[in-house]
Amino acid sequence: MIIGIIGSLFLLFSWLWETIRTVEKHKRFIDLKFAFLHLIGSASLVFYAIEIGDIIFLILNTAILVFVLSEILVASFLIKKRKSPRKLSR
Repeated sequence: MIIGIIGSLFLLFSWLWETIRTVEKHKRFIDLKFAFLHLIGSASLVFYAIEIGDIIFLILNTAILVFVLSEILVASFLIKKRKSPRKLSR
């Protein structure tokens, strides 16, 4: 169980670190098409973890699901903000 927890923490922190690096370097979030596919995959794995009763797998995939959902929301907000007309200043 400890090995599963350690592995999960490494996966979560690497995901978070890479996301932060991507935003800082490219000033944008991941591609929304990729994010939606990842969202479906993560949600499926959450249900599978519940089905097999694996708590570590459940926690890991739930956390990834939350990360992906937050990325989708922020990216959607940024896209919407860019498309909105700017007010002209006088």
